[in-house]
Parts: sequence; structure tokens; C-alpha cells
Amino acid sequence: MCCKNGGVDIYGNSSVRTLFDGKPLGWEWNFFRKFFDGYSMDERTGWLTLYGNKFTLDDKDTPAFIGRRIDNFEFRAEILMDYVPDKFGEAGIAIAHTPFVHYEFVLTRKDHAMKFINLLFTDEDVINLMNFGIEGVHWEEKPDGTIGFPEGVDSSNSGYYLNATWIFGNQFLSRVWEGNDPDSRQIALEKQENALYSPAIGFTVDTSLFENELTSINNIIEEYRNGLISGVLDPETELPAFLEKLENGGMPEILQSCQQQYDEWKAQNQ
Repeated sequence: MCCKNGGVDIYGNSSVRTLFDGKPLGWEWNFFRKFFDGYSMDERTGWLTLYGNKFTLDDKDTPAFIGRRIDNFEFRAEILMDYVPDKFGEAGIAIAHTPFVHYEFVLTRKDHAMKFINLLFTDEDVINLMNFGIEGVHWEEKPDGTIGFPEGVDSSNSGYYLNATWIFGNQFLSRVWEGNDPDSRQIALEKQENALYSPAIGFTVDTSLFENELTSINNIIEEYRNGLISGVLDPETELPAFLEKLENGGMPEILQSCQQQYDEWKAQNQ
């Protein structure tokens, strides 16, 4: 895989540009776990060439990875790759929090990617592996049918504790963590299947019909948002003032247009 030069890394208030021009990488660049020598700065002019290996960011060995430490809450990272994935290979950009917690944005074989996505919606073992990790290592089944940490394991030393079952695939295939109703998945599924559908599903408002009013309303909201949310502004006096500005800024016109558009859409789609 080759990465083109010119990427901009934001450090503090400065922008650092690294030119892959054959010179050694600076000290700001680092590797994952151990030193990685499977790269070249001069094989292709203006590119950093990485030689892939069989290890991933989840393995205890050193993967084909070269990165920069993030020292700012806001930053932009870009990558230009010259890479054609084979049957199992992948390459891209990753944000690593710990050795076993990271986000990856990779280029891979589309057919294999779709197979994996399908498994997230159909295979109970896969979804629970993604959500909770390895049974007996990161979690175990409890007497009431829920799951939880094994003895001696907690969120601080588990090594894999996302606590976010809504992220991946079909949540109804996911096990229930201890402390919750063991039947909570089934209860939620029944509520979903018996839920009433909004008659407005499929309707979209055309905001171009009230652009000026919408701009005015957004400006008013920005004026009051932080103050009202944080409590800096006194709601006894400022909330009525906020509502009055919305009224005078075009909110009635927006609501009237939305209602008219919905009525016309509903008449055509009954």
C-alpha cells in the first residue's frame, strides 16, 4: 500500500506537513506496540510504502501501522492510498484509543464486507462477539440468563468493554447485561412490532419555500441556545423573550407552510 504525501496533521494551532521524499520519518511518527520496519520512504517518490503483514490492530504482534499521536480534541486526518485489496487484505486509516479499542476506516473487498454486514444482522455469535468480546474471557452467563463480567474482571481490566450494544447490527440478537430485565430484548421487539406508524412517514418538508424565515429562526436559536441550556440566562425572563422573538421572526409562517405541504402530500398519498 502506498500513501501520497501532502497530508496535513493538526497539532495545537499549527499544521505540520510531512513530505515523503525519502528522508527518515520524524520523531512525531510512531508504531503500534513494537518497532515496525516494513515500510519504505524511497521505493516510490513522494509516497510512503507500507508492506502489509498478517497482523491486525487486535493482535498482540505488530501490525503494518505507522501513525501520529492525537494531541487535540479537534483535528482533520486525510489519506490518499494506492491499494487494490485481495481476497482478505484491507488498508486504510484508524483511530486507536487503546491496544484493543479502535475505529477503522478501511478499503476491502466489497463482497466480503457485505457478508460481514449480513452476519451482524443474522448471526447471534457474531453480534455478541462484537458487543461483548469472548465468552469466558470478557463475559460469562449469569444464573438469570443475563451476562456479566467473570470473577476478577471489571470494566477497568476487561480489555474489551464497549457498553454500546446499539452500535452493531441487530440489537435483538444481543445478550442482556446483568442488572437489566432478562426479557428486555423480547419486550422491546414486541413493542416495536406492535408500534403505531406515523401517518407522516415518507413526507419531507421543502424548506426552500421559507428560506428567509428559517435563517431568522436559526439565528434566534443560536442567540439563546447556550444561555438557556446552561442556565446562564434566567428562564423566567429570557424564555418568554425567546418565544416572542421566534413568533416575530417567522415561526408562524414556517409552521403554516409545513402544515400546508403535509396536507397536500397526505391528500395525494391516501
